[in-house]
Amino acid sequence: MRYVWRVIRFLNRHWYLKYWLLSITLWTYTFNFRLLSQKTFTSDPHSPLTPDNLYFLPNNDSLDVVFAPLEEYEEMVNCSAIAEGDARAIRRAKRWKFDGSFVWETIYPSYDRCKTIKSMFSFADRPLSREEALFPLAYGMLLYQNSVQVLYLLSAIYQPQNQFCIAIDSKASTTFKRQMEIIANCFPNIHIIYVPPISWCGYSVTKGVFACLQSLIKLKSEWNYYQYLSGTDLPLKTNLEMVRIFKAMNGSFNSGIADYPYYRIREQTRWAPLPLFKSSLSATFSRASASYLLGHRKTTELLFYVSKTECSDESLWTTLAGNPEYLQVPGGFNAALLRKKLLSNFDTLEHYRGRTRFGLYRPEKYYISRFQTWFTDRQPCYGKLVQFSCVYGIRDIPAILARPELVAHKFYLDYQPAAFFCTYEAVRRRTLSPNLDFDAREYAKLPGPRMMRGERLEDIDVLSPMAYQFF
Repeated sequence: MRYVWRVIRFLNRHWYLKYWLLSITLWTYTFNFRLLSQKTFTSDPHSPLTPDNLYFLPNNDSLDVVFAPLEEYEEMVNCSAIAEGDARAIRRAKRWKFDGSFVWETIYPSYDRCKTIKSMFSFADRPLSREEALFPLAYGMLLYQNSVQVLYLLSAIYQPQNQFCIAIDSKASTTFKRQMEIIANCFPNIHIIYVPPISWCGYSVTKGVFACLQSLIKLKSEWNYYQYLSGTDLPLKTNLEMVRIFKAMNGSFNSGIADYPYYRIREQTRWAPLPLFKSSLSATFSRASASYLLGHRKTTELLFYVSKTECSDESLWTTLAGNPEYLQVPGGFNAALLRKKLLSNFDTLEHYRGRTRFGLYRPEKYYISRFQTWFTDRQPCYGKLVQFSCVYGIRDIPAILARPELVAHKFYLDYQPAAFFCTYEAVRRRTLSPNLDFDAREYAKLPGPRMMRGERLEDIDVLSPMAYQFF
């Protein structure tokens, strides 16, 4: 210690040496910082992820905190056995019920509510990799209930560089609104807006979605891709996997294509401003696409037209992105030609016999934004049908965990909740232990990315083995 003091006294006597040492230190720090910022980290979605690209990885203890209050889940639900189709594990998991009352009973009385929320759900407090930090994403959500399920969903997709717009139904309960405000106040990148009362298949859904998109496009954040999520969705991919998939998509617009059901036009109106197509509200597209659509008069004309139709939210994205004669949407496509390709390639017998091949990172069809099982699909629903769409149950887990889509719809925490938590746990554990060899090569083979590379549609297979009508 006395040598340290001798050095300090020496530097005090020779003051100019202090400034010289300080200058050298600052120069060294600046030089190293520039090297770090200029270092070439992989941005190629086809190349392996290297450890150099990782900032840090929290250990699995951080996720164990999330499941600590769910003691019976740990005892009664064996997700690995369920994924293997173990009948005994499935029967046992069906008996488990989720009681989420502990969540707000813990948050409300806590001295620091934000700290409690972030710790209880293990929210990421920094980007997990440089690649993710440099490729922020944006999410739009339309919500009116179940704040506990929303917290689990947010914790699965949250990254501090991403942006989140949550449109809340103005007729939602006061308790739900208060809880969502508490959550949003803890995160500078979660933005809440209130929209008029929402009804299923009503125009209010469309207004809410576009209000969020307008809010997101005004942010200073240069997010790259947008996704719509409902409160009953769960991601099937980690944030890193989504980043690589979106890079492979190369700016292309991913939306389902189906014939528009004209019975939804409720009253005699003038001709539609664009040829109409049916699609899912769940779509993925680039910031450039969003900016173009929000600034084009045809979008305004279409919104006015569909306001007088049923389920207007299902006539948006493909109608806007799939009519190049009217709108030159960045990443857009010709929906009429794609429809012809779909009809010519559709082979129900091949799918029925189970010869269709897909995997976690190998899509089987052109539409990858959302996995959803309809009542007409040959894909079985082992849960229950609500509004013609499957609420996934425990026996659906093996299929869900192998799906190549980005998100799955839909899960209820009050119906076989093990389906929700097994999916949630699988994705979050992959976040903590990423596959360093993961690449998105197969997604670059989708029609959208191939057309973005200049390939002719005539040379591209457009497949949808589930069923043309419901993508």
